[in-house]
Amino acid sequence: MKQSIILGIGTGRCGTASLAKVLNQQSDAVCSFDEPPLLPWQHTDGPRVIRERFARFRLHGKKRLLGDCASFYLPYIEDAIAAEPDIRIVCLKRPREEVVASFCQWLDQTMPLPTNHWAKQPAPGWHHDPVRTRTYPQYDMQNREEGVRRYWDEYYQRVGELIERYPEHIRLFDTYEALNTEAGLRELLGFVGIPPERQVLAVGTRVDNPQDRRRRPRQLSDNPMDPRRCVILVPFASYITPPCERALEELERRGYPVRRVGGYAAIDQGRNQMATDALLDGFEETLWIDADVDFHPNSVDRLRSHRLPIVAGIYPQKGKRALASHVMPGSPKMVFGKDGGLVEILYAGAGFLLVRREVYLTVQERLQLPMCNERFRIPLIPFFHPMLHRCEEGHWYLAEDYAFCERARQCGFKIMADTTIRLWHIGNHAYGWEDAGMERERFDTFVLNFGPRPDPAQAKAGDDNPALTEFAQRHAWPSEKPQVSPFPERDWLASGTQAILSDTVPPSARLIVEVGSWVGRSTRYLANLAPRANIIAIDHWQGSPEHKADAELSPFLPRLYETFLSECWEYRRQIIPLKADSAEGLRAVAEAGLQPDLVYIDGDHSFESVVGDVQTALDLFPSATIVGDDWDWDGVRTAVQSVVKERGLKHESHGTGWKIVR
Repeated sequence: MKQSIILGIGTGRCGTASLAKVLNQQSDAVCSFDEPPLLPWQHTDGPRVIRERFARFRLHGKKRLLGDCASFYLPYIEDAIAAEPDIRIVCLKRPREEVVASFCQWLDQTMPLPTNHWAKQPAPGWHHDPVRTRTYPQYDMQNREEGVRRYWDEYYQRVGELIERYPEHIRLFDTYEALNTEAGLRELLGFVGIPPERQVLAVGTRVDNPQDRRRRPRQLSDNPMDPRRCVILVPFASYITPPCERALEELERRGYPVRRVGGYAAIDQGRNQMATDALLDGFEETLWIDADVDFHPNSVDRLRSHRLPIVAGIYPQKGKRALASHVMPGSPKMVFGKDGGLVEILYAGAGFLLVRREVYLTVQERLQLPMCNERFRIPLIPFFHPMLHRCEEGHWYLAEDYAFCERARQCGFKIMADTTIRLWHIGNHAYGWEDAGMERERFDTFVLNFGPRPDPAQAKAGDDNPALTEFAQRHAWPSEKPQVSPFPERDWLASGTQAILSDTVPPSARLIVEVGSWVGRSTRYLANLAPRANIIAIDHWQGSPEHKADAELSPFLPRLYETFLSECWEYRRQIIPLKADSAEGLRAVAEAGLQPDLVYIDGDHSFESVVGDVQTALDLFPSATIVGDDWDWDGVRTAVQSVVKERGLKHESHGTGWKIVR
């Protein structure tokens, strides 16, 4: 028996769930709705994904027509038609304002927090959903209704284009006529390949059927310290120590939800599942507490009161003289107790670690973490998956908590610690004669010295390179940090570019040149990837034509350079700002006798400018790796392709990032 594939598409809230029910009533067909795993709107490997998905349909479906209905298939339609030449695609269309109203009502009734799938940066108080948001496009607008309207317009514009190209494969149906009239339903069933004599008619189908309401909106006060906003997560292997349990019970009395979860042989899997579940349940904060850590319940409120994305308490390791955290390289000491305070550390142990919701969602989006185990109906995002981190000596194996911190740092978050918080790490201790005759002394303030190691952050740019030292002196920073207004939040460094930089920039790099620095987000990202490198940031800091036309950004352009200095102030001993256009700046670097390890190009996006930047970088710095951003811009992509073809070179791309291979 030859089996054929049916897809039902539409914006969502347009009757696709009802369409699946209608198809399942036919003796020749079986159809699912939103078959997991859900497919992301942005994709890079559509043909493979679609082929494997259809093969699974055939593996488990025994009827002649096998289908699935979901809005997220639209970006994959051409791949689906290429894989299945006899596929039939039904697109339902419901009036736009009805879809807008239905989406808003459905989200308000089923999501635990106010949710806006369509905003790149949701407005304060609004959130993305870790499972569903990735199945929709996002826009530079924060009004949810307007986002749905634009999504509806673009969705059906694209459907119209596909119908013109593939009229035999895809057809548009009015939702109400197709599902609520006999003629409309017969036309639909006939289109998918069910003959009239085998059609089962069930007209009068409701479009807005009640949905699964298990994830009800959470009822919270306006107080940001409401304990119901923060879930306490306690993974344990065999038991929770009594001191920890007593403190947890007190937190429950104060209104904190506490989740004690045992049974995970792999702690990274346990943390991944617990974090994902907490996000799906709408918690704004997670506080990780290890089962062998004793703490005062007031320390939880103190940690939360900082309102920081990531902040930890520090405790010692058991069995050796070391902290269960990693301090910043070059830190000479750390003060604990009464005279302690907030300090930045490199990595924190997860024994007393507060992480806000936006950290998880940002890491998921920018590092493109996959959604795992959706087919088992237990989705999991691998925030805490151990990782290998490149360093000069080779690779550093990062366990689950350090790996999470590294991912967060790659996304621009700082790992902070409150050293005033007293924590106890409970373990076995061997008592000897001396313990019977003396009592261990405790201190209100304790200074832990790490030894006379040099602090690279205090080294001036180019200390080991006279030419670079002279160059830095000619392009010096001001004596005081410029005072500027907060710059609008924009996602200037996409995950594809971050990935290609992370794979390309060696930690041992000593000099990197950046062409086009804007307000310094990519500059700081490069500085973090190569902590021993100096970064020469080349920009005229006047903005590009698209910035001048942007009503939100144009008021900030007159003080763009000062904004860059302010945003990068903590990196001023590593970054050298060079105020010049790209060609002039690159020549100035070369004339100073400097040869960078890498040149990162993200300047003017026009074809002519990109060709000039790439040609100049290749000519002046023959040993440097050339990397760039915005591969999705036609001018950038065609310029790079033109240069590499002319010079007999090759290029690689990953999302928005690209690299020239010599």
